[in-house]
Amino acid sequence: MTRVRRSRAPAGGATAAAADDYAEGTVHVNDATAEGHIYKIKTHVAAAKSTVLTVDLLEDYKVKVALVAATSEVTFTKNPFKSLIICPTTLTAVVAGVTRVAVTAAYYGWIQRKGPAAVLANGTLYVGKLVMPSTTTAGAVDHANNRVRTGATAAADSVSGTLIVDSAGAETAFRAMGTAINTTYDIGALSQPIGRVMQVNASTEYALVDLCLD
Repeated sequence: MTRVRRSRAPAGGATAAAADDYAEGTVHVNDATAEGHIYKIKTHVAAAKSTVLTVDLLEDYKVKVALVAATSEVTFTKNPFKSLIICPTTLTAVVAGVTRVAVTAAYYGWIQRKGPAAVLANGTLYVGKLVMPSTTTAGAVDHANNRVRTGATAAADSVSGTLIVDSAGAETAFRAMGTAINTTYDIGALSQPIGRVMQVNASTEYALVDLCLD
């Protein structure tokens, strides 16, 4: 049986783990010796915060490069289909999929990841355009707009300024005639795209989305 251990140091074990919290999840070496290697977890016992967490790897997984206890850093990640919740307005993990029916925490259920699915719409959607998890309504989707925020990437000059075009084709111009523009802008990254709109329905209704999570 191959095992990997979490350090007792607070930086390496700052979160308590119940038994099998990470079962069928992964552990990857994120820094120092053996960085870049990833392994699947079979099982483990509970571990308190800042104590050793020992996990057993699946039988087909062997440690490729020996870790160095004093320097190697590992990160444990739960199986993406474990302990699912309604998608919050700020993502805490990747989107697992869309349920076909309401499923409570007391039951197992099917999760759809590909193909046409009825998804709660928030705001205006556009046929053929990407949607992403809503930033204002938990469990819904928004049109995947590019967002503009102050930053230091695309500088505007006093003659032409900067023209921002979002994925819906809307344009926003930043210009000033005869006055230097000192403010700069960049385009914020999209949230996780989950699919493209097949059929538009009104906000707060269910639209048809071609999921592309696989």
